[in-house]
Amino acid sequence: MDGTLEEFEKQEDANFKGYIERLKADELREDEETQKLETNPVTYGDHPYTNFELSGGISQLCFSTADDPFYKAPVARHYPNVVVFNNKGERVAEAGPDNRKDTKYALNYLDDFRDAALKINDDKKV
Repeated sequence: MDGTLEEFEKQEDANFKGYIERLKADELREDEETQKLETNPVTYGDHPYTNFELSGGISQLCFSTADDPFYKAPVARHYPNVVVFNNKGERVAEAGPDNRKDTKYALNYLDDFRDAALKINDDKKV
């Protein structure tokens, strides 16, 4: 927001590339105070949501959420949502409770997918 993102990204990229080169050469620096080897300079702060990144030649992926099987909550707490970005960072697809199907990338959001005999709660999956 303050216009320093590009500079920050360049510095972070340089720090990470330097770290990888030292890691490959088995020349990681040691902190003088703690006597521990340096770690990845790219760190992530606390985030209120669970998220992860996948890349590469993935052809199929599925994940699901389920509420506590021993307690029926009046409102579900978990809703899986998939957002797909291309390598330029542009949002190209989404599937979740508000957008149940994306035909271009064959994304589907399903709820109530378990066998009725096994089901206790309202489960959802993408």
